[in-house]
Amino acid sequence: FTPTKIIFGRGSSRSAGSEVSNYGDNALIICGNHSFEISGAKESLPPALKAAGVTYHLVSPDMTQPLSSYVDRFVTLSKEININVIIGVGGGTILDLAKATGVALQREFGSVCDIIGKTLPPSEESLPVIAIPTTAGTGSEVSKGAIILDEKRKFKSGIRGKDLYPKVAIIDPELCDSMSLSIARETAFDALTHSIETYLCKRSNPLSQMISERSFSLISRSLPDLIEGNISEESSNALSMAALLGGINIGNCGSCLPHRLQQAMGSIMHLDVSHPRGLAIFYPEWLKTITPLKRDKVTMISNTIFGKAGLSEQLSDVLATFGMKNTLKDFGAEHDDLRLIQENISGNVANDPCAHTPENVERIIQSSY
Repeated sequence: FTPTKIIFGRGSSRSAGSEVSNYGDNALIICGNHSFEISGAKESLPPALKAAGVTYHLVSPDMTQPLSSYVDRFVTLSKEININVIIGVGGGTILDLAKATGVALQREFGSVCDIIGKTLPPSEESLPVIAIPTTAGTGSEVSKGAIILDEKRKFKSGIRGKDLYPKVAIIDPELCDSMSLSIARETAFDALTHSIETYLCKRSNPLSQMISERSFSLISRSLPDLIEGNISEESSNALSMAALLGGINIGNCGSCLPHRLQQAMGSIMHLDVSHPRGLAIFYPEWLKTITPLKRDKVTMISNTIFGKAGLSEQLSDVLATFGMKNTLKDFGAEHDDLRLIQENISGNVANDPCAHTPENVERIIQSSY
C-alpha cells in the first residue's frame, strides 16, 4: 500500500509547482535553512511555485531534533495565514515536521503532544503534504509515520496512520549531490537499516523482500564512493532510489528493535545524537542476536552487499570507516540512562524476528554502552 504519488528523476524538483497547485495555492514551506540553499532547492522551487500561481511562506527551524514546539508553532502560523498545502524540503527531521503539521492542523487539541505515540484513524481533515527530500536515507517521503519529540513528557515516538503519507514525493537526486560526506554516509546507513529490518521482520513478505534486495544492490554499488569520499551522480541516484525503496517497505512492514531503541534514546534530552548514529550504536549487537534465527537471510544480505558472509562484522568495519562506530558512553550516556531507554521504548517490538524479553532488550542496551 503506497498511496503517495512518486516522481523520481534528476531535475524533477523544477516541476514541483504543478504538483503543489493540484492541492492548494497557499503553501507553507518547512525547510532546513542550510540544506535548502546548498541543495539548489532555493533556486529551483520558488520559481516553479510562482509559475504555477502558488504563494508560499517559508520557515526554517533551527534544531537537530523534531521538536513538538515547532509543530505547534507551524500549526498556529498556518491557521493565521490560511495555509492549504504544506511542502517539506529537507532531511527526515524536516519531512517529519511537515507531516506532523499536516495532520495536527485540523484536529482539535491543545498540542501535537496529544497524538505523539498514537496511530490516527483516517480523516479528511489533514492538510496535503508534498515531500521533497534533500538527503538520501530516511524514506520519510513515502512512509506513514512522523517521529516527534514531545518536550513536555520527554518522550520521542511516532505519530502514525495513513494520513501521514504525503500526497506527492518528489525525489530529485540533484538535491542530494551537495550532501556532505558525513551526511551521505549517515543517511546511506539509515537507508540500509530500513531494507535490512524490512527483510528480516515478521511482517516481511515476498514483495517487500524483492524491494529490499534491490536496495541492497544499489547500496552495494554506492559503497566504494562512500568509503573513498567521492560522491558521484551515479551514487546520488542509487542512494536516492535505495532510500525511496526502504521508505516504501517501512510503510508496509514496519521496523525492528534498533529503531525502537533509537527513538527511546531520543527521549533523553542530553543525548543529542542523529538518528543514523543512534541506530549504529545498537546495530552490531542486534545483528549478533538475530543472525542465529535468520542465518540464511542474513548471509544473503552480507553476500549481496559485501561479497562475503559475516554481516555484523562487515557492517562494523564500514561503520568504523564512516566514523560511526560509537557506544552510548561516547555520547555522554550514564548508567541511569540505560534504564530510561528501556522504559521509553514504544512501537511494535513484536515485529522483530527475535522474541525480545525485557532481559534480552536490557542485554542489547548494556552491550551497546
